Amino acid sequence: MRWSTQNQIVVGLGLALLIMSLIGVVSYRSTVDLIESNQAVTHAQTVLTELTGTLSTMTDAETGQRGYIITGDEHFLEPYSRAILQINDHILRLTELIRNQPAQLQRLPELQRAIVRKLENMRTTINIRREQGFEAVQRVVATRQGNAEMDEIRRIIGEMEQVQRQHLQRRLDAAQTDAHEATLILSGLTIFNFALLPLIYVLYRRDILARRRVSEALAEARDQAIAASRLKSDFLATMSHEIRTPMNGIIGMTELLLETPLDDDQREFACIVRDSGQALLTIINDILDFSKIEAGKLVLERVDFDVRAVVEGAAEIMSAKASEKHLALMTYVDPQIPPVIGDAGRLRQVLLNLIGNAIKFTSEGEVVVRALLDTASEPRVTLRFTVSDTGIGLSPAAREKLFQPFMQADSSTTRRYGGTGLGLAISRRLVELMGGTIDVDSLEGQGSTFWFTAAFEPAPGPVAVEPVSSAEALHGVRGLVVDDSTTSRDILCRYMQSWQMRAESVDSGMAAFDALTAAAHAGQPFDVAVIDLSMPGMDGFAVGRAMDRDPLLAPTARILLTAFDQRGQGEEALAASFSAYLTKPVKQSHLLQAIVDAAREASTRRSAVRDRRPGDIALAQNGVPQDAVPSVQRILLAEDNLANQKVASTQLKKLGYAADIVTNGREAVDAVTRDDGRYGLVLMDVQMPEMDGLTATRAIRAVEVSTGKHVPIIAMTANAMQGDREACIAAGMDDYISKPVNRDKLAAVLEKWLPSDM
Repeated sequence: MRWSTQNQIVVGLGLALLIMSLIGVVSYRSTVDLIESNQAVTHAQTVLTELTGTLSTMTDAETGQRGYIITGDEHFLEPYSRAILQINDHILRLTELIRNQPAQLQRLPELQRAIVRKLENMRTTINIRREQGFEAVQRVVATRQGNAEMDEIRRIIGEMEQVQRQHLQRRLDAAQTDAHEATLILSGLTIFNFALLPLIYVLYRRDILARRRVSEALAEARDQAIAASRLKSDFLATMSHEIRTPMNGIIGMTELLLETPLDDDQREFACIVRDSGQALLTIINDILDFSKIEAGKLVLERVDFDVRAVVEGAAEIMSAKASEKHLALMTYVDPQIPPVIGDAGRLRQVLLNLIGNAIKFTSEGEVVVRALLDTASEPRVTLRFTVSDTGIGLSPAAREKLFQPFMQADSSTTRRYGGTGLGLAISRRLVELMGGTIDVDSLEGQGSTFWFTAAFEPAPGPVAVEPVSSAEALHGVRGLVVDDSTTSRDILCRYMQSWQMRAESVDSGMAAFDALTAAAHAGQPFDVAVIDLSMPGMDGFAVGRAMDRDPLLAPTARILLTAFDQRGQGEEALAASFSAYLTKPVKQSHLLQAIVDAAREASTRRSAVRDRRPGDIALAQNGVPQDAVPSVQRILLAEDNLANQKVASTQLKKLGYAADIVTNGREAVDAVTRDDGRYGLVLMDVQMPEMDGLTATRAIRAVEVSTGKHVPIIAMTANAMQGDREACIAAGMDDYISKPVNRDKLAAVLEKWLPSDM
């Protein structure tokens, strides 16, 4: 049956209508999907903007709070006041925006609670600053509770932002898939309905325009993300400036403080403050450079430096934290490591992070830092650094994610020990930039050893570091290490052997006494003994006293070593005939200087023993020091500090002298002028209440003008700066000894100025 033209037209029109209907359905579905996708994109961007605004409001409030804490200026509290008013609006808007997202909606109360805690903490801190002052609020800020709360807010908002971005990505992927399907269908219909090409073209053009709008929306979202990243960078730069400003004051004022007269303890403390401030400034720079590390744009410095100074300096910065937890912190730097060219600041940052983690996760025992020469072949020097601890250890699962950003061993560790989990990730990137690798060897419950390698170029010449005594004087010197710690004995013996000493070690005080006695009877006595203070059974002071009582052991010079420094302990050690007092971690240069001085002192003591009369030996064997000779006249000690009184009087007693003690210059003048001829010598402190030592000396000399007598007056003071000795001599004093005073120095001065018949 032939179809009429009319039928063909009808069929054609029917087919055309059918195809047009299909095209309409497809176009409608595509349009609806695109509209929904566009709405989803807009909605997600609005949620992201609101979350960013919430975080910005809290950040501004925190920045204002810090400004108020530092300056006390109420103007800085304006962002905090605005935050209190605005934060509820942010929460309400977020509630409205995510009402159709149950998972996100459940996170909102958690965010609200975190914000309330943070605002309450800020209010408390502000009130403390307002009512109790800067020092009180500084102690509160030192707890870092506010930082933890702010980190919690950032974490929650970051996770909510991540969910929104994932939702946005899913909608964009779905839109792209729908657009692809629509294109295929429309292309197929075009083949069957070529006559409707203009209409299909129009529909197809509409589809293209819709896709373009989606593409433009994506491009806009990308631009907004770039702008947000730029804002983040600007924020970090601003915070960097705000942090650097007070840090500059801390470091600058510390530098000025170091240029003023300080005693040894004060200078050491100030140096640690300065070095810690500089290290903190370096860490701030490193955190700000994390984005550069991710982008591969971080450039390492190339400067000549001494590895020993970097390792020991990092350990010294962390020694206070180790001491707080009663941990022994020790370092060993291979003496064969040459000066190198590299980035000392980045190396120090990695070491500080690893040492800090070791101290944080160790409750008892020790932390040991080692720097070893791995390979040395032109033109590279590869070093291996290890940080070992006796802490909690790591499980295999924890080790796998340890070096990932913002990750720690597990969530319980984050709650118990704190931290962002960023330090090891930065350390890994820095080690890789230094041409090395980093890893950890650990067993859960048995401690960990973090290690990394780094490649450097050898420096063309020596690097300027603190002066170090020559080890040539120690060739053949016999040294004994007494320490119950195997690690400490190994490190000290390695150092001694590198200086060509004949080193031996024992693990207890009794074993030390036996070894010293056996060596003395064999005619090969030890010249120097490095003795740990805290040992079970017989501690370091007990070993020293036992050596003092034995004339065969007394000539051996002693160095006291302790992991926990206590005020006054150094003076007590010197009073107990120890040549030096060192605290762990011991710097290689300090140990070398102490042993050189001790070996020289031991040589002097042995010469004195060889020249001693048999009667002197008998006196020593009966428990009286060999240089203790009963005196007819007494010594007057003018000293206001009780601890120094105890040290000086004990030293005088061991030397065989009787002493009277007065606590100020006026009492010293009265004692000398009242009991004419009673005192053969006066030991005079300079800084005392009521009347200082210089004024008292002038008063005594004025009285002596009429009597014609002269009592030797020796200044014994902590003033050891240039010009102090001249001031004492100008006031009429005969000699000068700077504190801390050991017994040998005191004996030499007494022998010089006391009459021979004493």
